[in-house]
Amino acid sequence: MKSVPLRVVTRVESDQASPRGLSESDLDAIAWGFLGSEFTGLAYANWPIERRVGAYLTHHGLAHLRNNGDAHAAVLHRVLANVGKALRNGTLPSATWASARRHSQTERIAVPG
Repeated sequence: MKSVPLRVVTRVESDQASPRGLSESDLDAIAWGFLGSEFTGLAYANWPIERRVGAYLTHHGLAHLRNNGDAHAAVLHRVLANVGKALRNGTLPSATWASARRHSQTERIAVPG
């Protein structure tokens, strides 16, 4: 069996910078809206990030973006690209993300055998 050389991808490659109809500033506004929303809190900590972003979009009347795979992926990518900045500037309290992980580990340790 002949092996195929793998190419390392260092960035997301796309022939479009953003989905049709969405500007870079639109994507940023939606992503930062999500990052400042209740969907980043502990109430949704057990939901995968894709589900949280989708719920945010639906809740804010943007279901058409949730149902468009390219648009949903672009928003998700922009959210993930800004998590670090949101933590640093206080939009996302660090306790929100860290305490959810600590809490679930504590539950696993505290469960009697």
